Amino acid sequence: FGCSSGPNALLVFREMIDSIDTIRKKLNKKEPMFQIFQNDLFSNDFNTLIRSIPSFYEELRRDKGGDFGPCFIAVMPGSYYGRLFPAHYLHFIHSSYSVHWRSQAPANLVSEFGSPLNKGHIYLARTTPKSVHEAYLDLFKRDMTLFLKSRSEELILGGRMLFTMIGRDASGLIEEEKLDDCNMPIYLPTPEEVRHVIQKEGSFHITRFETFKVTWDAEMGDDDLQMRGKYAAATIRAVFESILTTHFGEEIMDGLFEKFASKVSQYMKLHEGEYFNILVSVKNG
Repeated sequence: FGCSSGPNALLVFREMIDSIDTIRKKLNKKEPMFQIFQNDLFSNDFNTLIRSIPSFYEELRRDKGGDFGPCFIAVMPGSYYGRLFPAHYLHFIHSSYSVHWRSQAPANLVSEFGSPLNKGHIYLARTTPKSVHEAYLDLFKRDMTLFLKSRSEELILGGRMLFTMIGRDASGLIEEEKLDDCNMPIYLPTPEEVRHVIQKEGSFHITRFETFKVTWDAEMGDDDLQMRGKYAAATIRAVFESILTTHFGEEIMDGLFEKFASKVSQYMKLHEGEYFNILVSVKNG
């Protein structure tokens, strides 16, 4: 769920297929048939992904032999905040860095006089009013509950789901660029908030719950701060550019992310920039 559009979306499926193939050989079982669905919003450009499928099939035949499989890959467009598949249809669900996105930005983030409540920011920051934080948290709880309920209905009894999302620890909020009337449809929950929603929704049993950190520059090992800043900025640009372009226009994007890269480089002189990640494995029923 949340496959985006590039060929790297198929990498996780190769890992899954290899793992299943290794286990079934140890158990002396027959080769299973794989049916894989890729999901993202209707607006997602699936063309690049679809064009990469033939080479994926060819790689499987080369590495596993011509009799391996069969393996079928299809796309299923639509919002994962709702049902996408028939009841008890799926055996395993995987979502990587998607469910921190909200179905929309919280509504009514303005005062009774029409001024922005989160003035100077596009997301939650240290100076964000409590009412804005509560609006984001409430939306996260509603969205995540619907996501869990929908996936529980689509999974077979005993089916598994694994998802990874960007979160935050409890030490504070993330400071963002000073922009007034753009509110990002994203919420980075704490581990406690994620666990609470899963337990309250009640469909799944948590089998594994971990947090880990990844550096902004993916530990590229380069002492050149400018290059590290550019790498981190390019990663953020790949995720957020489409939203920012819709709101502010395409013409400012190059300059915006050049300045952002410079700020990241300056930050890295004194701090270890890290993404805080939450990984959860759950069992249905």
